[in-house]
Amino acid sequence: MPKKSYKIELTQKQTLLGMPSDKDWALIANYADKSLIKNKITYTLGEMLHLPYSPKSKFIELYINSNYLGIYQLTETIKTGVNRVNISKKLPSFLVEIDMKYKDNEIVVFSNSGKAFRIHSPKEASSSALDTLKNHLKFIEECLETNCYKQTNSLDSIFALNEYIAYYWIQEFTKNIDGAFRTSVYFSLEKGHPISMGPLWDFDIAYGGQKDVKGTGYWYMRDSYWNKNLFKDDNFKDLINTFWQNNHTTFENLLDTVNTYKESLTPAAKNNFKRWPILQST
Repeated sequence: MPKKSYKIELTQKQTLLGMPSDKDWALIANYADKSLIKNKITYTLGEMLHLPYSPKSKFIELYINSNYLGIYQLTETIKTGVNRVNISKKLPSFLVEIDMKYKDNEIVVFSNSGKAFRIHSPKEASSSALDTLKNHLKFIEECLETNCYKQTNSLDSIFALNEYIAYYWIQEFTKNIDGAFRTSVYFSLEKGHPISMGPLWDFDIAYGGQKDVKGTGYWYMRDSYWNKNLFKDDNFKDLINTFWQNNHTTFENLLDTVNTYKESLTPAAKNNFKRWPILQST
């Protein structure tokens, strides 16, 4: 896209605009998002629903060498750490992205179904560690296919269910095409613990910004990958429905957040769309 996103790596950890100290940051262009706020409000929704970690961010207007580049979202990158994805470094643990857009130089393992799992942490995983992860992913696919968890009533030993269900509803509510286990679907896994979904990432074409998504009056995520088998289970569906009943007002309250960011960004947005005149494009 003409408006580029950037990564920043500082020489030492530093707090930026009140966000926790770190070396690694991203400048997100949000070029495909004419509202400029889809990522921001979704990360806010993750915080409102108490996901373990959602990226913190601030809006800025960016100049490089006196060249005005528009509104950017200065954002925490996804990585392991006390202030990011806080998983143990002592236990075998992984930060993983389901990513159909992986590159050849990235560490990737494949499940039996051919799904690509990109390994973000550890950065230099041993062959035995990758085999352990691959075998675990194979077990999950087979278990969900055969409903093996029903024998011991242990679905919560496979997934951290509250987080999984919150993550599902966010992807469903936003109608995020990538969230159907295509790309930018993150989870963490520690030895002896269930899979924890998240962090949330990359919602610039969500909320109806993708031609493949027809509208809000249908289910988009239910037939995708793990969800396809989980939704055959009545107990899981009960949990899904109960979560919505208990939390639907949080989703409704997100509209107030939209209005807040609209008001704060309107003056700068005029500058942004003068620099990047895309409002009339499809």
